[in-house]
Amino acid sequence: TLYDLIPLVYPNVYLSSLVQRAAYDAQLQLVRCADLVLCISEATRRDAIKYLGLKESRVKVIGTGVEDHFHPPVDPTESFKLAQSAVPELQPGFVMCTSGIEFRKNVDRLIEAYARLRREVRAKHQLVIVWRISGETRARLLGLAFSLGIDPSEILFTGLVSPEALVALYPSAHLFVFPSLYEGFGLPVAEAMAAGAPCIVSDN
Repeated sequence: TLYDLIPLVYPNVYLSSLVQRAAYDAQLQLVRCADLVLCISEATRRDAIKYLGLKESRVKVIGTGVEDHFHPPVDPTESFKLAQSAVPELQPGFVMCTSGIEFRKNVDRLIEAYARLRREVRAKHQLVIVWRISGETRARLLGLAFSLGIDPSEILFTGLVSPEALVALYPSAHLFVFPSLYEGFGLPVAEAMAAGAPCIVSDN
C-alpha cells in the first residue's frame, strides 16, 4: 500500500542527507518490486507512475475512509461543551485547522491569510490550530501573528488533543481550513466533512 511520495516531490526538504536518501530508496525498492501497488488516492497513483516509472496496470486506487465516530453531532451544543472542556480557551464560532507544523502544511500562509480578515470578523472567529507543537515553534508563529496585527485572543494553538476531543472539535468548528501544499490523501479533510464541518481546502 502506497500512501504518498511526498519525499520525492520535495527531496530538498525530506531527503537532504545521504542517509535519509538511502533509507528512503530502500523502501521504494519494495514498491518497485511489488506485483500490485494499492494507492490511497488518484493523486498518489499518478505520482507512482510519474516518479517510480510503474506501469499503469500495476497501480490501483483503493481509496481510504474515516472512522465511524466522525459524524455530525446529535446535539451541537453538547459537542461544543465537550470540545471546550478539552480546550478551555476555545471560543464559539472558531475556524479550525489540524496540521503538523512543517512547511508543506502551509501554516504560516494560513496565519497571513487570517490576518487579512477584518478585525471584527476575526473577533468572532478564533483561529484554532490543532497539533503537537514545540515551544520554539509556538513562539515563532505567535510572533508572526502579532506582527500581522492578530490579537492573542484571536489565535490558539491547542497542542496535541485526545481522539475524543478531536471528534468533538470537528463538528463544533464554524469552518475547517486545510491549506496544505501537498497531500497523499488529506484524511483530516475527510474527517471534517464526515463530521459536518464546512471546509476550505487546497487541491494538492
